[in-house]
Amino acid sequence: MNTNAETNAANIILKWLVFWILTFTGAILLACVILIPLAYENEKLILEYNLISNQLHLLKEANEIIKSQANAIGKDPQFTEDIVRKELNIRKPGIETIKVNPVPIKEQKNAKNSQIFSHLFILTHIDSWYIKPFIEFRTRLWIFAISIGLILTGIITSK
Repeated sequence: MNTNAETNAANIILKWLVFWILTFTGAILLACVILIPLAYENEKLILEYNLISNQLHLLKEANEIIKSQANAIGKDPQFTEDIVRKELNIRKPGIETIKVNPVPIKEQKNAKNSQIFSHLFILTHIDSWYIKPFIEFRTRLWIFAISIGLILTGIITSK
């Protein structure tokens, strides 16, 4: 009689373990199928927002420069003369000008964009084995079906 009770208790514990393992695994997969694509879209929107924000900041700076130049054209004759000399290559008699092409300066935009990009985990790991299946639609459907199957199997085996 004692061995039958032990077998029954072991059977109950085994069913309980199988139920929780299958249900927990299915729930994790289901959560990943739902949450990872949402996080991916969110990170894409954050990246786009940051890029547009940077572009807006640069445009505002350029706008301020243009405003100050427009104000200086009418008020400062020296500024107007500099523009005529640089743009139209007109100079006063007796003055020689030498045109020097400056060395291009490396832009810091890439460093700032990569800094923004480095904070976005899913976008930086999009080709990884643990992210890519949850982003692709076909595999996401399969994983969804498997997770539902795992949950249902756990429920069925526990009875």
